[in-house]
Amino acid sequence: MSDKLLLRRFGAAAALCLLAACGDAANLTGSGGPSSPQTESRWDVDVTVRYVHASTSGTCDGTDVLGLNNPGEYQYHITAAFGGVTHTLESPGYGSVTGTSYTLDKNENYNFANKTWSFTNLASGDGVTLRMAVTEWDGASKDSYMNDRSNSLQIVPSSLLPSGGTKTDRALGVGKSTCGLTLYYDVSAVQRQVQVGG
Repeated sequence: MSDKLLLRRFGAAAALCLLAACGDAANLTGSGGPSSPQTESRWDVDVTVRYVHASTSGTCDGTDVLGLNNPGEYQYHITAAFGGVTHTLESPGYGSVTGTSYTLDKNENYNFANKTWSFTNLASGDGVTLRMAVTEWDGASKDSYMNDRSNSLQIVPSSLLPSGGTKTDRALGVGKSTCGLTLYYDVSAVQRQVQVGG
């Protein structure tokens, strides 16, 4: 075989090898090159419980002989929970006759001095569960209607505050207009972006 023919065959083989190597490299990196990092929204949330408000049209104990409203004797148990973290605010000795009760007539408030709880890294659709239970006492007996009665709701920042910010005077009621408490609270949220791929 002549030297020129040998060089031609060697050159053709080298070119095929180079093309194969380039193809392997393209398969490794993909046609678009390295993938770009992906981001998703997350929210950090503060829930501030402010006060409870007694019913406006009556109280659990009805009226006295003069037709005046008797004040209710209330105990409360409030929780906020997300992601395995639970914060609690309650009357000392909640549910016990020897526990602390708060005497509230109609339209009266009991203030919590703006107790704030923080939660982090909520994804879209995630929510903080806010719950309040209430017991009202008739002397040494629990009121038959307001005996550990409770209500709850979900605070979902991606719906309530999708771009962040603050919502004030939110309400969670337990009971009815003639026998109940309403919890008033504020919600603040900060939206941020986190990297989830790439």
